Amino acid sequence: MRKWLKGSLAAFVLMFIVGATSVQAQEGEQYVGEFYQSANEWLTEDNTHFKKGSLDIYNPTVFEVDDPEGNFSTIVGAKVEYNSVRDEIFGFTHVETMYFNPADSTIVDKSLVSGFEPIKAFEEQYQGESGKFMHFTVIMLLLSLLVIVPVILMGIWAKNRYSTMEFATQNNVYRNHTTYV
Repeated sequence: MRKWLKGSLAAFVLMFIVGATSVQAQEGEQYVGEFYQSANEWLTEDNTHFKKGSLDIYNPTVFEVDDPEGNFSTIVGAKVEYNSVRDEIFGFTHVETMYFNPADSTIVDKSLVSGFEPIKAFEEQYQGESGKFMHFTVIMLLLSLLVIVPVILMGIWAKNRYSTMEFATQNNVYRNHTTYV
């Protein structure tokens, strides 16, 4: 009887935890469209190398905060991933956390919300994943061309080159081949 009671209590607690997090995630999902549009506009203005259409929003979470200035009471935080391209060669993937104010449909600067406890915990959750990562595929292909093209050119040139020494030895120009009859 005790085992059954402990097992059902553990299952209830587990379902409550999963249910609470899914409700919080569902609350965040309702703001994804507005968040996406505002983040796209903000990144286009802020980052001149932003690649349009590359924005992805992961794990939108709603935070209720008490702002003493009264600028916002609800903040939606999410992990965002987007690409930027410089000179059509150098590609970067940016992974960071971004915050959205649903009341104004604007992106909130991190410095304004970093003092709140739930937001600090959210930042720490993605601290290891955040950063700017470079794509090396195009660069490595261009660098490999620096090695491959000269090798190919040398191979072509070696087959078709003209050698005066080869002509001289075949035609006995220097009369150093004697024939014994």
